[in-house]
Amino acid sequence: MRRNTVVGIVAAGVLAGGGALFLFQDDDAKDTSGDAKPKHSAGAPRTEQKDAPADAPQAESAVPSPDPAQTADLLRRLRAIHPALAADEAKAVSRARNVCDDAQWTEGDDTAVGARAAQRFSGGDVPTLGPEQGVRIVTAVRESFCS
Repeated sequence: MRRNTVVGIVAAGVLAGGGALFLFQDDDAKDTSGDAKPKHSAGAPRTEQKDAPADAPQAESAVPSPDPAQTADLLRRLRAIHPALAADEAKAVSRARNVCDDAQWTEGDDTAVGARAAQRFSGGDVPTLGPEQGVRIVTAVRESFCS
């Protein structure tokens, strides 16, 4: 009899605890606020982002952007390394700006910068590039717009 009483008390406690948890759980499917804002993580501070006025000046990037003549020169140099490097001009310029940023932060030997440049430009229609081609990319970026 004593065992049945203990089992009954434990079972009642489990049911009561489970019922209480069920009542207080979050159910995202029942969110009817119509607000499509994503939930923020508990670790990130919540900040309200306000749109900048249309006439507000844009923050200037420390990484230079090539002008049209420099872009044409850059793309010509990249095509000389491999034609597929400049197939998507916007992507090529974006990657070149990343290489420029990397080169500005890395003084001296371009070998490491070249290895990272080869990784940035490899993939898709471009075969895996070697370190020598990476250094040639760095040279093309430096000589076209990133001085």
